Amino acid sequence: MPGVKRGKARRVECLTFCFLVVSIIVIFVRLRHQRKFLPHEMRANPDHSEPHANPHFHIVHIVVDDLGWGDVGWRPAAVGSDAVSTPRLDQLRRQGIVLSRFYTPMDCAPSRASMMTGRWPFQVGYYGDPGDDAGGPPETFEFLPQMLHRRFGFQCHHIGKWNLGFRSSSLTPTARGFQTSFGFYHWGKEYESHLFPPEYATNRNEECRGFDLVNATSAPYHFHHATDHYSPGTQDHGGDPGRPLRGGTLRPVGDAAKGTPSHLLFAREAHLRLAAHPPDKPLYLLLAPQHVHDPYGDGSERTLAMRRHAYKVRIGELDGLVGSVVEGLRSLGFWNNTLLLLHTDNGGQLVYRDACETSMGAHARQHPPSSATSGNRQHPNSPEANRFDAAAAAAASNAAVDVGLGFRGGMASNGPLRGGKFTLWEGGVRGVA
Repeated sequence: MPGVKRGKARRVECLTFCFLVVSIIVIFVRLRHQRKFLPHEMRANPDHSEPHANPHFHIVHIVVDDLGWGDVGWRPAAVGSDAVSTPRLDQLRRQGIVLSRFYTPMDCAPSRASMMTGRWPFQVGYYGDPGDDAGGPPETFEFLPQMLHRRFGFQCHHIGKWNLGFRSSSLTPTARGFQTSFGFYHWGKEYESHLFPPEYATNRNEECRGFDLVNATSAPYHFHHATDHYSPGTQDHGGDPGRPLRGGTLRPVGDAAKGTPSHLLFAREAHLRLAAHPPDKPLYLLLAPQHVHDPYGDGSERTLAMRRHAYKVRIGELDGLVGSVVEGLRSLGFWNNTLLLLHTDNGGQLVYRDACETSMGAHARQHPPSSATSGNRQHPNSPEANRFDAAAAAAASNAAVDVGLGFRGGMASNGPLRGGKFTLWEGGVRGVA
């Protein structure tokens, strides 16, 4: 039966994500360990290397959050004024390999659980976002950094989003194989204030808001007042900076970082990790920025066009963050010995139909976006039927019409794929990589 064949094909394709990330990294490590990826002259003469080059091989793993299939410069889902510009990502594409069929789970937390364990989400009991319960994959499952450190001696560092549990310290990054961690634990936060939950979520009986930005490293960095700059602080564990924390010591950054955008904080932390890395150890750096998860702006955007613009601003920040990390790898001698793997955790989140209809009126109901342009025409009874492609919705909307405050879904464009995050359509599980 055709339907059965398609189902089998989808299961095979979805399986690729669960094991692809771990497989690529393990194969790369093994081959580099055997020097098979080195140039011929360096294999013949191990002492021959570029000036200031780091002699070990390294892995920089960048996990983007909710990036739409069409929201990259080389694959524009929208044209004209709504086109997205990503020059630094475009350059990586020209120099590397594009994985055009990179399939993922449909939500953030299950995707990251598969990425860290190399298993299906249901095998580790992680079907959706952990929410306030903040549980994580069972501690019996070995995480990727634990394996890399145990088998190959990697120094492992985490920067950015975690979303894999913090109910107890044993579930936090520094207890799952990372020597250092600088980032946040929930599914998201506000980009500049670093508050969780975001302001739009306060109507969900969320009466308490707090800072979700934690530094759990053996060499903490202190902020100077409200500026963007920070410097090394004192050492822990009796002055031994190499001893990894096991999740027992967590340092909330608090409001000292308030006002500094997260992409600047994460870029500087990445540069600090690279600059402080010991030359006799291989490096695994997991950089998981919150870009481009909602909320995109400060809550003042009251039209779809304004919200789409705020989303595109975050894409620009993501592009700059990636470019900054690449420049750091080059300037510090890591680049020629580094595997850089960049992918999204799932498809982009789409805007809700009610917001589109508020802005577009009867036009949205009578003339839904065609599958040729936005790819999000849905069966009326499908779970995704209440969402529209953001690029098409913003382009068709009247900027003077107020869609109101509150959450209205994402503003990604997955065109020409169908559906988005939280669905099993291509737009929800086929990611940029």
